[in-house]
Amino acid sequence: MAIFIALLTVHSHLDGNDNLKAAVLPNSLKQKTHHKFNVAIAEVDTENSYTCIRLAVVYASNSETYLRSRMDN
Repeated sequence: MAIFIALLTVHSHLDGNDNLKAAVLPNSLKQKTHHKFNVAIAEVDTENSYTCIRLAVVYASNSETYLRSRMDN
């Protein structure tokens, strides 16, 4: 059985941010995104940056057709 994975990387610049804590995506937003779209979401690569945030959004399915239809919406 094959598993198909779609990966979306989101990179955002946070203008005027001078606080590392403010550069963290709130857990409530991660949970809402997970429940609405059934995806896994995580912050990657920019743990020590005040001005950048990078997110990895992953969707997995055993059906390539279903996965493609979800990504097109």
